[in-house]
Amino acid sequence: MPEWHTFLVLTLVGLALAATPGANMAYLMSRSMAQGHNAGFVSLIGTMRGCCW
Repeated sequence: MPEWHTFLVLTLVGLALAATPGANMAYLMSRSMAQGHNAGFVSLIGTMRGCCW
């Protein structure tokens, strides 16, 4: 069984990766800032559709 510090390191790395925005978040933010919230919302729908289907 792994040591307790191995679980601690794994937990910290997992939290850091979960808190870091990915490429789709950068795309949505840049699109929203450049072209407005309507374009950002349409991009959100597109990325969610690509993720789910």
